[in-house]
Amino acid sequence: MELSIWSNFYNDLHYGEALRKIKESGFNFSELSDSHFAYIFMKKEFEKLIEIKEKIKINTYQIHAPILSLYEPQEKEIIERLVDLADIRKEIREREVNCIIEYIKWCKVAGVECIVVHPGGIKGYDTWDEFKKIEDLNLESFKKIAEKSEKEKIKIAIENCGLKIGTKKYFPYKTAEELLQLIEKIGSKYIGICLDTSHANVVKANINEFIKTAKEKIYATHISDNLGENDDHLFPFSGKINWKEVIDALDEIKFNGILNFEVPGENRCPLEIRDIKIKYAFKIGSYLIGKTNL
Repeated sequence: MELSIWSNFYNDLHYGEALRKIKESGFNFSELSDSHFAYIFMKKEFEKLIEIKEKIKINTYQIHAPILSLYEPQEKEIIERLVDLADIRKEIREREVNCIIEYIKWCKVAGVECIVVHPGGIKGYDTWDEFKKIEDLNLESFKKIAEKSEKEKIKIAIENCGLKIGTKKYFPYKTAEELLQLIEKIGSKYIGICLDTSHANVVKANINEFIKTAKEKIYATHISDNLGENDDHLFPFSGKINWKEVIDALDEIKFNGILNFEVPGENRCPLEIRDIKIKYAFKIGSYLIGKTNL
């Protein structure tokens, strides 16, 4: 396994400076966050990204697809700006699918191998019929995405999602079984899973069983911890996840991919503090994969 951290640990910095700091802290990999890659995409700075990566010798194996739509006004409520690939409005759904298809094309240019994508259904459902509609729309969207990903040989990792705090609605794709059923229907070897440990823990999923069920379909990871009630996204060992069991499960399935920290709960502090915390993050990661003792 290789260690990585998402670039939004330095969300207030230019992506080049963020990647430089990440590299200097010991990481050889970084997930380009949704906001950083959106900036690169909108500015068409792909050659500049390649130049920066080559200069500082860092690998961007994975990026995050847009969480907030690139096409909605910023003054709108966040819930109205969230990308939903199962949106009942066809024109909105197709707009966001086409955005991801464009991302795939440019990821090929920029040396990115995998895109993490949230499944549709962000507003939840109350009935089985509503779930089936969400499933059908996700299938429609991801089949179109899969056509492009197969052509460009770029992996798509669908992230396990969870309960939105403060609502009684059900939310799809909390389990490996649900995701695997969707992936089987899509029918492409380029579509897999992004394991988000914080999402799994907050919905009381058994992370170890999730890993053992998903197996080789885990194409990407979002590694973080929480206290079991909210999606805190903290460093490992800051919450209630049993990390020995998680690593043992990954070892059991012979996972040899990227262990990527996605920790928005850790970056709400001054830059000088983050410069200290990211070195600690690298030590935690090295401990997890057995390369050092804390």
